[in-house]
Amino acid sequence: MNFAFHPMRLLLWIIAFAHLPLSGQEAKDDFWGDQEGRLDVEAVMSSMAETSLQIGEPAPEARLLDAETGKEILLSEVGKERPLVLFFGSATCSFNIEHADEVKALFKRYGNLASFAWVYVREAHSYELAESTDHSDAKRLEAAKRFRRELDLPFPVYVDPVDDRVVRAYAAWPTRMVVILPGGKVGYSSAVGHWGFRPLRTTESFEPAAAAPFVPPGHRRPSLQSYLQRLFPTDRPWVDRYSGEPILTSRMAREIVFSRMENAPLVGEPAIDLELFSLAKNQNQKLSDYWKDRPLVLTVGSLSAVELSASLDDLLDLYRDYGEDYQFVHVYIRESEGIRVGGDPRSLEDRVALARRWKAEKKIPYPVLVDSLEDHFAVAYSAWPSRLVVIGGDGEVRYSGFQGPWGFCARKGGKYSPPAIQDPRIVQSDQLRCLEAFLSEDATRNP
Repeated sequence: MNFAFHPMRLLLWIIAFAHLPLSGQEAKDDFWGDQEGRLDVEAVMSSMAETSLQIGEPAPEARLLDAETGKEILLSEVGKERPLVLFFGSATCSFNIEHADEVKALFKRYGNLASFAWVYVREAHSYELAESTDHSDAKRLEAAKRFRRELDLPFPVYVDPVDDRVVRAYAAWPTRMVVILPGGKVGYSSAVGHWGFRPLRTTESFEPAAAAPFVPPGHRRPSLQSYLQRLFPTDRPWVDRYSGEPILTSRMAREIVFSRMENAPLVGEPAIDLELFSLAKNQNQKLSDYWKDRPLVLTVGSLSAVELSASLDDLLDLYRDYGEDYQFVHVYIRESEGIRVGGDPRSLEDRVALARRWKAEKKIPYPVLVDSLEDHFAVAYSAWPSRLVVIGGDGEVRYSGFQGPWGFCARKGGKYSPPAIQDPRIVQSDQLRCLEAFLSEDATRNP
């Protein structure tokens, strides 16, 4: 055989080797583009949109790895008899981190009705890592285990092996949310990619042009929480009375209170009855238990509410003057300035402890109730950071002082500076009057 050197043959060999993938790299394909973390996002999302799951279609079977044990498991074995709520994503997807509390809030509410699982997939931004997790199942398992621990996820985490078959089948890169119903059909799928990863809110409020230069078809989808609420209609979350939006986390409640000056029932409207934690009884108790026999005066605030502290002597004077004719109750809510007390409580137990401290230090002689950690009372009565409300024995609101700190006026001499924003729902009634003047006149009208 003749192995003599030939220039043209050498050139052909050079060209052939130049087109082979380098060691440690996978070949570029039409779906992923560049495998080393510099993905062509538009190309990937276009491909995802074309293979996107359709509601009512059979959910693809998938072989996953358990993040804790490394053992292989079929996706169909995870949900079985109950709906399966799936979250897809990775540690380098900021949307997964940002909305982790909302994911856990959904599990807290629906975890007894549906199975929940997270599928850890190819990194959204693998170039941010010192060592890639996209070429080894072991590395991806390690990253998934760390991800679950750092986010404190209360449900199982599974891993899509590095062949990425699962994320391709579910069109779920860099992230997605899917619900598989018993029987194996898709009941819900969020929009493709991170634009649709809003567990508690519809993506309709996000303008596609502002979201990204390329937004795949089907971008406008209802929120996952709305779907679960329809799927389990007997499990009703607390709903904001004006927007109709379910409230599942304290952050959502705070945003609603901040954005709306008036969310409370108006004078003459029925009061909203809630169950709040009673310090005296050490259990939940209804507000209506306190307005059955006589009108109820509600004072609202927290240890760090400056306007409450400044008016406390006046409030105690009013209690001494009118305590026989009116039932006084204080509702302890989210801190006005959490930094003053070492940070706003992250558990109901911590909030109850602060309420007990406040009651003891201020020597409050009347009952104290504590708002839920989801701030149900603060939202329903637009009572953050403070407020004064009177509810008649018939359950109707008789007096509603304006939301604090501007409208927290206990005495006639109190100062009132109305905010610039006025809500058209407010009628001319007792909003701008001080509590002392109201009680004096009301006691005369209703002996």
